[in-house]
Amino acid sequence: MTLLMFVILESPALGWTHPVTLVTAAAGLVALVVFGAVQRRSASPVLAPSLVANRGFMGWSLATLTTSIGFLGALVFLPTYLQSVGGLSPAAAGLAMLLLTAPVLVMPMVAVTLVNRGVSARVLILIALALVTGGNFWLMALTADQVVAVVAAPLLMIGTGMGASFGITDGQAMSLVPAEAVGMAAGFLNTLRGAAEALVIAAFSASLIGLLTARLGDPGRADAVSSGRLPINGSSEEPEAFTWSWHMTELGVAVLCLVLSLGVAALVFSGRVRRIRGGTAS
Repeated sequence: MTLLMFVILESPALGWTHPVTLVTAAAGLVALVVFGAVQRRSASPVLAPSLVANRGFMGWSLATLTTSIGFLGALVFLPTYLQSVGGLSPAAAGLAMLLLTAPVLVMPMVAVTLVNRGVSARVLILIALALVTGGNFWLMALTADQVVAVVAAPLLMIGTGMGASFGITDGQAMSLVPAEAVGMAAGFLNTLRGAAEALVIAAFSASLIGLLTARLGDPGRADAVSSGRLPINGSSEEPEAFTWSWHMTELGVAVLCLVLSLGVAALVFSGRVRRIRGGTAS
């Protein structure tokens, strides 16, 4: 994962066909393949193949991955846009971001309460994924004009979906795992979530810089704009390029969330949810 994240971060500057990029990507892929082969042959695997083969468990794990992808890009990179293009002060940008983060504090309890009262957890996670996906599509309307009004609804949607998923995904996934496999399953979920966070931040940054470079024709200017260092001479080229890059990056995030959400639906409603017993699935 470290090798692959290096590729994502450095490829916009080095180029996707640069020898360092190609060699590092190949090494990362080979390492993952070797890890998988070792786990399949190990008597005491770190990650049992039966765990990965269980559709129900993987469906809930994929839901965790999907919400992280849809949440983290906006969380990390939107404040820069709000300040540099939208003209908000740091304090105002922080208050605007509460529209994204505040629901995460409340919705886990709401989701758990609904499940405990008989609402289907599978239906709730699909609603949460729809909110995250729809919110990211809506963020493509981002513009410097009335920026807070534009982002308010999509940020609330994404935050609500993310918070609801926090309340149910881990519990539903772990309910399919026996006591002797709890450590392995918890480690997999936490690794998946942590890897998603690192990869999303790296990929989102690489996408913004790569698109800005293509639009502006200068990697140095692209790096400065993505960091919020816009010119003070009133030029509209950089803000327009930043906005366009945001739109294209958000389109990619939203489409990916949509595809992954369909995968989650197929897995959790497949009718083949199996409880894992020891090293095998039954």
